[in-house]
Order: sequence, then C-alpha cells, then structure tokens
Amino acid sequence: MVRPQSAQPLRVDGPARRPRVAIAHDWLCGYRGGEGVLDAILRALEPWADVSTLYVMFDDRRPLTPAIDRVSHTVSWLNSLPAAHRLRRWCLPLYPMGVRHLSMQLAREHARSPIDLLVSTSSAAVKGIKAPPGVPHVCYIHAPARYLWSRAGDYEQGSPLRAAGLRLLGPALRRWDAASAAHVDWFIANSTHTKAQVERCYGREARVLHPPVRTAFFTPNPAVARDETWLVVSALEPYKRVDAAIAAARQAGARLRIA
Repeated sequence: MVRPQSAQPLRVDGPARRPRVAIAHDWLCGYRGGEGVLDAILRALEPWADVSTLYVMFDDRRPLTPAIDRVSHTVSWLNSLPAAHRLRRWCLPLYPMGVRHLSMQLAREHARSPIDLLVSTSSAAVKGIKAPPGVPHVCYIHAPARYLWSRAGDYEQGSPLRAAGLRLLGPALRRWDAASAAHVDWFIANSTHTKAQVERCYGREARVLHPPVRTAFFTPNPAVARDETWLVVSALEPYKRVDAAIAAARQAGARLRIA
C-alpha cells in the first residue's frame, strides 16, 4: 500500500488525554446511507475519543441524528452561495476550492489544539481534505465520485448543460481527484467493488469494511404474509437506475412499489 511519509502512527501525549479526532463528510443535506455510516463512525468513536469538529462542504442545518447534531460543524465557503444546498451538484467545479478551504480551517484548529486523527467519509470530494503534517488520515470511501469516474453518462442524461459541463471539466476534475487521493493514508472501502474502483482510479489499495446494517429491523416478519409486489427503496438519483426497475417490472407484468 502506498502511504505518504508525512503520516505518523497515532500517538497521544500522556495517559489522561483522550485523542482528538476530526471528521470530514461531503455534505449534510438529508439522511441517506452515507449519513448512516457517518452516524455509526461518530458513535463508535465517542467512548474513547474527543471528536472535535465535523468538516463539510455544505450543511443545510437540519437535525439528523443525535451523534451528528452534537458535534460542532465547520462548513466551507461554498455553503454561502445562493441555494447551495439544493444546487450543490452544480457547484462541482468549485469542489476543489471548497475542500482547500476546509483544509485551511482544519490547519487552524490543529494549531489551536492538536488533532491526533482525521477520518473522512466520502463519495464526492472531501476525501481530498489535507491533514496537518504528521496527522494520519483514514478515508471510508463509498465510491470514487461517480459523476467523474463511473456513471458520468447517467448524470449527463436530461440536461445538455450538465452534459457539456461534465465533458468540458471532467478531465481536469479527474486529475485533481486522483491527485488528492495522496492526502489519504489509508482507504477503507464499503465493498469489494469499491475496493476495485479505488485501485483503478487512484492506484491505491483499500481494505473492505462493510457498512452497518440493522439486520433485526430489516428481517421480514414470518408471521406476515408476503405478496408478489416488487419493492425499490432508493434515492431518485440517475446512477440508482430506478428506471431500469420500472422497465423490468413492466416487462414482467409485476406490480412495483417505489419508496
């Protein structure tokens, strides 16, 4: 595994001090799978670490979970743009500047009170945040940015302006995204598929740690009769391919419910 020389093993001065951990997340604009993982990371850290700050590019300030809400949030300047929360994907060309701003804010916090560890959780750009010298950076990655590396064609559909922007700016943004992977000391992937993408896009190794699932909650009740209805539970994002599920249900003559 390629590991930058600047990162040192996690050390804490003195037995009484809890390690200070900074967290970075792409954005807080609703609760989806990524926020579920973020919540699990924060709850796992709480017993032994002082989670100092949560760094995000965008934050619409709505309550999400107790663990996420009780941590101090630091946002990039992108959050001050008009309607930034709803139009955050249109700000894609500005992501490198937003991440650079978060890196500067992290450096200032580290100067005031040293940070011992940086943990990022990302499917967009915040994995490019730069830790202060000597501070290890662990990234839990859901996928390299899909609109740059794997699903650009899906995001181009339905919007000639978006398609033109991705084709024009995509090469430069991919170069930045690949280069910023050097800011990460260890990648943790959510699946073997993502592990392979990290190796393909960044030339880096990753260890797989599957995300938490509430298996008891999502186990069907055997006492409840099941019918033949098909079910899709998903965000209505292009790469989720809900349109393919609709087409399959029509071809099979099945009833489909979309949540």
